[in-house]
Amino acid sequence: MATRTRRRVVDDDAPSAATGTDVADQQLLDDASAVDDLTADQQATPFTPINKLESCGVSAADIKKLKDNGYHTVESIIFT
Repeated sequence: MATRTRRRVVDDDAPSAATGTDVADQQLLDDASAVDDLTADQQATPFTPINKLESCGVSAADIKKLKDNGYHTVESIIFT
């Protein structure tokens, strides 16, 4: 019994269809470029100063109490 083999003919001039891997790679590149687009303030520090809570309705007295107890970033409050 003879077996047949398939040969794939590749035409270098023909456009190739995007594979799932190509799409995933492009998504990673897009995400990386989005990180590059951050403003200088966002790149300067990865932490949010606790004073920003005042714009969200937290009183200045409460912020002072938090600072007196060693909390200087919003992240320090979140992760306790």
